[in-house]
Amino acid sequence: MADGFTLDADAFVASAVQRLDGLGEAMGESALRQAAVAGARVFQDDARLRAPVRSGVLARNIIIKHIPEQSEADRLQVYFVTVRHGSFGQDGDAFYWRWVEFGHQKSRPKAAGTSWAGHRAAMQLEFGSSRVAARPYMRPAFESRRDAALQAMRDRLREAVDAALQKFHQAYSR
Repeated sequence: MADGFTLDADAFVASAVQRLDGLGEAMGESALRQAAVAGARVFQDDARLRAPVRSGVLARNIIIKHIPEQSEADRLQVYFVTVRHGSFGQDGDAFYWRWVEFGHQKSRPKAAGTSWAGHRAAMQLEFGSSRVAARPYMRPAFESRRDAALQAMRDRLREAVDAALQKFHQAYSR
């Protein structure tokens, strides 16, 4: 007499689907955050290398910032690579970063009692309107490292999936 067994395919598939849902939850927000930061760090590193260096303040203030208002827990995580800026006169603040990135107009100090419109007109009559050229560093970093950032995010997600599968396998192989 042969020994046999029966397999309820529907129950097996339902159990597998339930376990795979648990795999997604095990990865969740943490894995997405780690992947997003890995990609953002590629941009941050390149922007820091490209930033003009006079005192080093600008490069030190290139940061990665999480945007919780645009993020959705385990579905979407949003990070910006930006420049921390403060106000003039604060040591260590790169309040001027947009002027470096996009260029700006040269100007002399305004005399007391003169309107800004009058000051600008006098400056243009006296000295002309010279423009300080832009020295972009954020956009070129993004353009040149886009593929490397995507690869870094893929690699980090792959590591997270492998770790979650390992836990999944250990939990259900008993």
